[in-house]
Amino acid sequence: MAQGLCEREPSGLSLGMAARHLAEWEGLRAFLTEAVDARDPLLVRTAKTAAEALRLCQEGERRALGAGEGADGGEVRISWGA
Repeated sequence: MAQGLCEREPSGLSLGMAARHLAEWEGLRAFLTEAVDARDPLLVRTAKTAAEALRLCQEGERRALGAGEGADGGEVRISWGA
């Protein structure tokens, strides 16, 4: 079984996958912030392209694993704690 797929929320989205996806977005947000602060249009465009690619990869992963409501294009809700 793939790493992070053992613990599942009722929606089917694994806790490990949700945490990894969140970490990936946090890293991308940091890159975007640096690009905007540097006022570098090429870096901003690169961050935008990376965000689009990341979204596609994460959606594809969820669909391939049949995880969450987002597997069919619906909304995915992630909550931490009770």
